[in-house]
Amino acid sequence: MREWVCTSSAEYTLDTTGITLEQLRREGADLKTVANEVIAFAVRNTLTKGPQYKPVLIGQNIPFDIGFLQQMMAYAGLMTQFAQAFAGTVDFYGNFQPRYIDTLDLGHMAFARDPSVGSYKLELIAERLGVELADAHDADADVTATREVAALYAARLGCANGAAGTPQAEKTRTHFKI
Repeated sequence: MREWVCTSSAEYTLDTTGITLEQLRREGADLKTVANEVIAFAVRNTLTKGPQYKPVLIGQNIPFDIGFLQQMMAYAGLMTQFAQAFAGTVDFYGNFQPRYIDTLDLGHMAFARDPSVGSYKLELIAERLGVELADAHDADADVTATREVAALYAARLGCANGAAGTPQAEKTRTHFKI
């Protein structure tokens, strides 16, 4: 593992996450290895071939993470493989931009009419939805909570007034005489 200098922003990040430099040295992984594992995971979990079946990234405030993911793939020399494994488009500058669903946006839609919601932080939304988030900013805990929050939002999409468990009435056109 490459040694790095701890800048003030890095110190802030370490303080915020509770991760220590010793943990990074002991448990950290090589970025090229991680990049390969991300691509292998996507390929292994793609149900069938074809561009319409490629996985889409889902996360809380996911554009923040996508920048890191793109940098990691570029550093590892795996941008082509990344673009082949995930759904997305190539922008004007020739850069692959993965498709994503941001649970932050879904939260804004789900709670747009609720004036009591003042923040869409994962830990607050998880609490509001009854999703356990024991250790916010721990990667595994955040992923698990985000997955459950996304599933609850998806369930609400098909329900009247966004209330879970109230299926929306099927709309028919029986009144049209054809």
